[in-house]
Amino acid sequence: MSHGFPKNSPVFSGVMSPSRVEADILDLEIEGELPPQLNGSLYRAGPDNRFPPMLGDDTIVHGDGMITMLRIQNGRASFRSRYVRTDRFLAEEKAGRSLFGAYRNPYTDDPSVAGVDRGTANTNVVFHANRLLTLKEDALPIEIDPLTLETIGKWNAEGTITSPVVTAHPHPDARTGELLMFGYQAKGIGSNDVVFLPVNADGQVPRETWFKAPYPCLMHDWFATEHYALFPVSPAVTFPERVKKGAPYYMWDSTKPSYIGVLPRDGSGEPRWFKGPARFAMHFVNAWEENGRITLQAAMASPESPPMFPPADAAEPPKEWKNGTIKIVNWSMDMSETDDRIEETDLIDDDLFIEFPRIDARFETVRHRYVWWLRKDFRRPSVPHLLSVVSFNGIERRDELTGELDTYWTDDRWALGEPLFVPRQPGCAEGDGFIIAPVFRIEGQGNAYMVFEAMNIAQGPIATVHVPFHFRPAFHGNWVTSEEIDVAVAKRTAHA
Repeated sequence: MSHGFPKNSPVFSGVMSPSRVEADILDLEIEGELPPQLNGSLYRAGPDNRFPPMLGDDTIVHGDGMITMLRIQNGRASFRSRYVRTDRFLAEEKAGRSLFGAYRNPYTDDPSVAGVDRGTANTNVVFHANRLLTLKEDALPIEIDPLTLETIGKWNAEGTITSPVVTAHPHPDARTGELLMFGYQAKGIGSNDVVFLPVNADGQVPRETWFKAPYPCLMHDWFATEHYALFPVSPAVTFPERVKKGAPYYMWDSTKPSYIGVLPRDGSGEPRWFKGPARFAMHFVNAWEENGRITLQAAMASPESPPMFPPADAAEPPKEWKNGTIKIVNWSMDMSETDDRIEETDLIDDDLFIEFPRIDARFETVRHRYVWWLRKDFRRPSVPHLLSVVSFNGIERRDELTGELDTYWTDDRWALGEPLFVPRQPGCAEGDGFIIAPVFRIEGQGNAYMVFEAMNIAQGPIATVHVPFHFRPAFHGNWVTSEEIDVAVAKRTAHA
């Protein structure tokens, strides 16, 4: 009896082939020279199935969580990777096979794991209150040792989070020291219960604010301004009865409008729901308040091609996802008006595909000037499958003030991962720093990380750090300075 990963699935072949390797590599090869100001670690979380999927094929987002660490110190670099020891991972490791069926569908699991936490901790890694946390939005965060990457355990902010689920996209507020979190479908499959979770600088949630969304849907990313938390509701809808019968967890219902819930961050009052046409954005750039208006900037899918979701009214899911566009738009809401209407303004509208936007995180919740993102030009060599998280062949910086674009295109050897901004030093100006992006070899062995001057992307990488084996592409990550790591390790040692 054959037992292996599906051979022709774009989720498990080519660049997306599983790695399944826990590695420690010192003194990586470097082309160019790493800037002396870079001292710290880039942590990233992604899906890397420990075993072939139970149902023969699977979605990208369903694999076991693998954490990778690129550690840079004094011009040298090392690499480490470890699986997150979730309840799910440990159950499957004991059985020696996959036990969990379809994405977010416990009705398809092996009966032996009924009631086992299905969280994979495979989407993002953040650092807050001296803790390194890895996240997946259908479970609690998992704390990870920042040096060894060993799994410490589930984290609920010292018992101040009662929700069983927490977003994979928390957002920091540099002005308050908070890490802003939320949970959606927080009371079970297809519930429309949402909870806002502002985590203070001490790592506790002083209050949970619960409310109801207009309908149950995917709320992957979100954002906050100085005074408000913003909750996008788009018609990628969960139908609980269909899920029980084996349907995909999210289906596109074009008859429903989109909403943005505007909730005061101080926990007072209910959200005000602004309404717009059916739209979907997987990721957002930033949000801010200005002259009585709130603006949420989004990487918005073209209305005729919402990504990933089969139509709710289709007899069967489409066999493939057609190429569409993702453009950058502003969604604006006037808080002084009685008309709860979302105004949409296109900033960039062309035939290219834009995703994974990141800004200088010190400017989240206030108006930013610079944003970096990935682009795909279908006319250039690239990974053909859009559902790959590395189908992109360009990194770009946009100046919000002037509209200037600064773009670097890879050659036919590499596919690009999410760019991350790292400040040159504490207190430096917005955009003064570096961009680090993982790159994946389209053919052959070995991946790399490219380091760019953030304000001069077009000149290409100033350093390329080579990893001598294929590690599977991840989704998101963040940079933690060596000083922050040292303090976290010292505090953990003192409490041991």
